[in-house]
Amino acid sequence: MTTGSRAWIAAAILFGSRASAPALAQEDAPDDWRDDPRAQLRVIVEPYAVVGFSADFDSGGDIAVRRSGWRLSLRQPVSRRWTVALDLENEYSFADYTLPPGLGGGDPVDLLTTVRLLPSLTYRVNRRWTATATGRFEVTGESGADLGGSVLGGVFLTARHKVSDRLTVGFGVGVMQQLEDTVQVFPTPQLDWRPNDRVRVYTDHLGLNLERTLAGPWFVTVRARYQPREYRLDDGAGSLLADGVLRDDSVLLGVELGWRPRPGVEAGLEAGVIAFQQLEVLDPTGEEVFDDNADPTGFIAARLRLRF
Repeated sequence: MTTGSRAWIAAAILFGSRASAPALAQEDAPDDWRDDPRAQLRVIVEPYAVVGFSADFDSGGDIAVRRSGWRLSLRQPVSRRWTVALDLENEYSFADYTLPPGLGGGDPVDLLTTVRLLPSLTYRVNRRWTATATGRFEVTGESGADLGGSVLGGVFLTARHKVSDRLTVGFGVGVMQQLEDTVQVFPTPQLDWRPNDRVRVYTDHLGLNLERTLAGPWFVTVRARYQPREYRLDDGAGSLLADGVLRDDSVLLGVELGWRPRPGVEAGLEAGVIAFQQLEVLDPTGEEVFDDNADPTGFIAARLRLRF
């Protein structure tokens, strides 16, 4: 998949990025932020796990990946107009790749780890407009990979407009570095729409979501999301391709049953299909040595969200 394709799938199909739209940007600025409880520090902790079922590659071999991780979000208004935020994300991918004979077959990939830091600054222009700048610093690679060659950077710039109490729209631009590739630039449209008290349509985590409240604390969400990942490979002699790059892109479509027993506590169990999976391997010079798609397959996922 080309750099342009990755960018436009993220923007056009899945509608935006969590990193460029901190939650506090959706709220009105109080007349006196010091007397408002929203001016206090907000902390969100969100552990999660995803299990993908096995799927065959077109050219032979198969893929199955289990992932687990957590997110920590800190939000702090520092004045009536300014809010600072810091998100920390840590994900572990337990990859089970049976590669085609052309790449030696077998399962040569070890534990894959990503650590991501997202500092952001939001400015409230007025009660309708907010602007956010978010940096992205990431270390991503196989265990044993060269640390210096596993670092990525980027920035998101976003403006959001509160059209009404039920509708907020926004647009921005993201500039992201790739391992062994040029910088990619892509648009980041955003949406938060509540047509009534039970339905919400919103963008989050490079995805588009439709949420419907059920009876009591229960709700159901239909989710579509694009998940591009890349990792620096082990630089040892036993690696699949010493010091190369592994890219693992996927599109997930799922339905989640959620439970929100009280404000600040939320849990969800999701099932769905990995509608698109592509595995790409680059050598240390950026030349492609393998590129193949896997058949669609199922997945299950679970998450817990705690807000303090």
